[in-house]
Amino acid sequence: MTTIKIIKDSRKKDMWIELETNRYQIFAKVFDEGSEYGIRNGRISKLQIIDSNSSFSDPLYNYDRGLDVDVMDEADLNKIINYLENLNKVSGE
Repeated sequence: MTTIKIIKDSRKKDMWIELETNRYQIFAKVFDEGSEYGIRNGRISKLQIIDSNSSFSDPLYNYDRGLDVDVMDEADLNKIINYLENLNKVSGE
């Protein structure tokens, strides 16, 4: 997986962000503070990752306030989660 690139950041409006790499399309709902509903009690409450090189649209990873699907490469998943957790807060604090 190469660099993660922001495609659309509407977090100020609805907390959603869309990212891509050379391999994945990534859709996430990222809040300013962690929550019991977040991945690892963190800021990400929803995360869907799709293999952009596949003709199938089934997610490799789907978390919607709880894990639904996980067939992701663990190293890539950790890189994506760390990237999202370290995004600047939209509240400006």
